[in-house]
Amino acid sequence: EFWGWVQQHALQQHPAVGKQLDRTALLKLEPLTGTAAPLEAEDLNNRVLLVNFWGAWCPPCLAELPHIAQLERKYRHDPRVRVLAVSCAAGLGPGMKEDVHRLKEETEATLAERNVDLPTYADPRSVARAAVDAVAGFDGYPTTLILDRQGVIRGVWVGYAPGAERQMQRLIEQLLAED
Repeated sequence: EFWGWVQQHALQQHPAVGKQLDRTALLKLEPLTGTAAPLEAEDLNNRVLLVNFWGAWCPPCLAELPHIAQLERKYRHDPRVRVLAVSCAAGLGPGMKEDVHRLKEETEATLAERNVDLPTYADPRSVARAAVDAVAGFDGYPTTLILDRQGVIRGVWVGYAPGAERQMQRLIEQLLAED
């Protein structure tokens, strides 16, 4: 219970909570697997967003992946919520370019191996990560942000701890209830 408290406390204390994220940077995400539709402004505006940056090479990301997929499935048909899972190559930080073809193969293989149904996106020029880095500092993988309908960061998780997905769901429900 103590660690749960520490994690919840840390989540609310993250310096990025309350800051605005430039959502136009998220429009630079490209469909990678499980979706062919590019993101449009109306996909993001006036929605609660969960944005998860993960990598197939990252053990904590793989532990968290089924939970992110579960949240995506739960909210898939809710027009008020959008879950964006962004697959990232190893060793790439803000401002670096991805080999999207290789990333797609690795992502497809990882999802298939784990039997995870999750549409994913790529951040080929690291524009989304740079935007997160500008307001939150990009500290590693996985990184998950929840934004309210105005694009204000309301929750940040860096790394994975069991139970984080319940905190994420509670926050999404809380934000939906605010309307």
